[in-house]
Amino acid sequence: MLFEEQKNIDLYLMHGSPETREQEYNETVKNYIRYYHIRSRWCKNNYYFLSVAKIFALALIPVLQAINKLQEYGWLVVALSGGGLLVDSLISLFHLKEKWQLYRKTCTVIGAEQRKYAARCEPYQEEETAFGTYVKNVEDIISDESRRWSNTVSENKEKKEKAEKGHKKKRQEQTDEEDG
Repeated sequence: MLFEEQKNIDLYLMHGSPETREQEYNETVKNYIRYYHIRSRWCKNNYYFLSVAKIFALALIPVLQAINKLQEYGWLVVALSGGGLLVDSLISLFHLKEKWQLYRKTCTVIGAEQRKYAARCEPYQEEETAFGTYVKNVEDIISDESRRWSNTVSENKEKKEKAEKGHKKKRQEQTDEEDG
């Protein structure tokens, strides 16, 4: 629904009375806020759930060791460590923390822009340009969110490549020492 409305923004700006265009766009902005709020909450809840699951799984290992249950249930250590690794990998794969923070920030910024427009605060004081400025600012915020996400993904990719190069270099040095 949100993306359909995004496609129709140009139509809102070109057709109908100014009041209708403003009402329709305000509804679109409310939908953006809802979308980013829901996505932020989903990412936050999943990030916390998976993080707690990982902590719980890894914390059980020393407890089992302390009560001498590892000899009986040795496979449990493997399962708990593997589970912790799997959960950590899922958190990393889906970028839950980064998305949660990004969506939360975008939701907050759009909401602040909406309130400034409704109150006719700076930069929305001039009636003739207020709506156009509002649309531009909201669209810039949404574009900025997309750009920031792209940058986050690129930075993570660069960190991963740098780490892989470091591991390769270390392995090569170890191989050279063994040969030399």
